[in-house]
Amino acid sequence: WSKPFVRSGAFLENILLLFAIHAAFQIYFTYKHEINNVLHVSGFFIPLVFSYASYTFLKLKTNRNQSDIMLATVFILMSLLLICRSIALETSPEIFSITIASSQIIWPVFSVAIGVFSIMSYTQEAQKRLKEESNTDELTNILNRRGFLESLNQKRNSKNADNKTSSFIITDIDYFKQVNDTYGHDTGDFVLKNFANQLKTQL
Repeated sequence: WSKPFVRSGAFLENILLLFAIHAAFQIYFTYKHEINNVLHVSGFFIPLVFSYASYTFLKLKTNRNQSDIMLATVFILMSLLLICRSIALETSPEIFSITIASSQIIWPVFSVAIGVFSIMSYTQEAQKRLKEESNTDELTNILNRRGFLESLNQKRNSKNADNKTSSFIITDIDYFKQVNDTYGHDTGDFVLKNFANQLKTQL
């Protein structure tokens, strides 16, 4: 996943902290032989972790794709299921006993779904990144010839292109060879990057 996503909110550290607190409460209530509280702790902390993961995928992750949305949806559904299960423990023990048996099926299915959507999310993001890299100039991060022609064809074939006039602005850097010859190619690269940034800003 992209670096901006990893930086946003220290995702992994927060998840590990919540699981550590969850484990501490479970150990405490197990020691006290309060089994219902052990289950209630799971019914609180695990949905909290899943909800946090959903929020991170839906709100904080840059370059979200369809698999990220599906992953967040699975987390939300599991959160609701665990909360309902915790409520059933107090209000309807018969229903709770049924959920114990069904959880033997639900958890494996949940684990498989998480694995599949995680792989799909990573694959889609990798494909998007490869496409961007193949269509973008590495130095200036603006469209290269391939990216330009693809963008041009998309605009030309767009339904909104009917009866609209398009224009091209062709520009050049005068005496750029002298910059390279006098100050070196590193300075020339610096000039090109800044020139590209100025174009993007103005356009």
